Amino acid sequence: MQPWATWRTCDGRIRATAITAVVDGELSGDHEQAAGRVEGFLRELGLAALPRAHHTTVVADLKLLVRAGTGSQARDAVWEGMPTAIAIGPDDSRPWISRGWVASTVDDLGGGWWLVTWWHAYEVWLRGHTNPAHAAAEAEAMVRQDLATAPVGFDLESTTLTHTCEGFGIDQLLDPDTD
Repeated sequence: MQPWATWRTCDGRIRATAITAVVDGELSGDHEQAAGRVEGFLRELGLAALPRAHHTTVVADLKLLVRAGTGSQARDAVWEGMPTAIAIGPDDSRPWISRGWVASTVDDLGGGWWLVTWWHAYEVWLRGHTNPAHAAAEAEAMVRQDLATAPVGFDLESTTLTHTCEGFGIDQLLDPDTD
């Protein structure tokens, strides 16, 4: 093995270990502070910077028709059913972390039908975009596609998506094996 190949392997292990420490939360401070310190360390060793990504929040406002005896039962049914229906990521096709919650108001439609609002927020990090608007549009399209294929389990009255560009910085979805 050539000496430079040994260094390259060692550099890769150092980089993977440092990224793992960020991903696992082993360093004090929030992600941005910890990732910044790790990036400084990597650069001092002559290694590449950590990957950058646009951060966009996409919120899905889902109006669900639910059959139940009471509004409380309708809310509970949605609360129990939705977290398992929508993927929280991250994985290779979903560059996000998400969470959902039921709105405080449940509308009685009569005849045992209730309109329940479920909000699902997606924190999306996308790499490779030079323009935040393009990243936000892609984030919204990815969420829309994921929702279209999700087995929601309730009749869907309507879906409204909104997005907010949060910023650009070190990707919060780092992968020690590939980054």
